[in-house]
Amino acid sequence: VRDGGGVRLVLAVALAAVWAAPRAARAQTLEAPPEEGAASSAEAAAVEEQTAPEEPVHEPPAAPEPTVAPEVAAAAERYFDEGVLALHVEDYATALVAFERSRALWERPIVVFNIAMCHRALLQYPEAMAVFRQYLVLSGPDTPEERRQQVLDLVAEMERNLARLTVRVDQDGATVLLDGERVGSTPLAHLLQLGPGSHVLEVRKDGFHETRLPFDVMAGETRELAIALEPLVAAAGLPPADEEPS
Repeated sequence: VRDGGGVRLVLAVALAAVWAAPRAARAQTLEAPPEEGAASSAEAAAVEEQTAPEEPVHEPPAAPEPTVAPEVAAAAERYFDEGVLALHVEDYATALVAFERSRALWERPIVVFNIAMCHRALLQYPEAMAVFRQYLVLSGPDTPEERRQQVLDLVAEMERNLARLTVRVDQDGATVLLDGERVGSTPLAHLLQLGPGSHVLEVRKDGFHETRLPFDVMAGETRELAIALEPLVAAAGLPPADEEPS
């Protein structure tokens, strides 16, 4: 699986128990052959290691979870399984919906972790960063140090690749939406942070035509968009529909 920047993306599919990957092949060295019928202790150890069954790797124990009704837990697990199936075909949007539905029924650290990874795969970096931080809080001190460091590294990587957007509108008090989500009213007092890719900016204010502006940004880019709102004009000398006639 590769993300938008071509970097290999490893999604933790969070099964209840997954099998460890086969060990890497041992390096071969040239040695004098042992006497016929004799085996060195190193060879015996190698044979024992190669024939030993792989141990299953279990997800680290999470913090104590609240009890949920069996039917609720079963529904949460069904959504979780649907999310895993969607991941297998790289349908991250569907996986995200399934994991979020599972979380709404039964919040568990591994579900939250998967939600963050889906956001990251979809280049929704601000959302991914926020959910990763929720994961660290939810999992608490039981988070393995290796997993905690992985999350911190991912957040730092996305922070570096965030795009920054300045929006300037010629009218104060206009509502600004980014990708359908309200981000504030003009004048905006802060930069908008977003992941690389295509986005849509909308600006709305009573008495003016709505402005809808598709745009794109690259990783780490800083852009500025200036928007001039167009006033509604009364037709045939009549007042706008939202005004009462005198």
